[in-house]
Amino acid sequence: MKHGTITVDLHGLLALDAEFKLRSVLDTAPSGTHTVEVVHGIGTGALKNMVQNLYHPRIVSRALCVGNAGQTNLYLDM
Repeated sequence: MKHGTITVDLHGLLALDAEFKLRSVLDTAPSGTHTVEVVHGIGTGALKNMVQNLYHPRIVSRALCVGNAGQTNLYLDM
């Protein structure tokens, strides 16, 4: 784990289960966490769309990872 960064792997999960897991991570992430790297894979795009459209009060911005279309980085309000 990089300092201030958490990685969450959602491979193999249904969108609803992945959303629950991601919300849980966001709710419990320590205050020094500034980035959540969400590995959703490419597949059908269902997980990517869920991550891109997820509302959570800690998320201030999001971006697809450069060079990896299967990962979205969420940037948090610390």
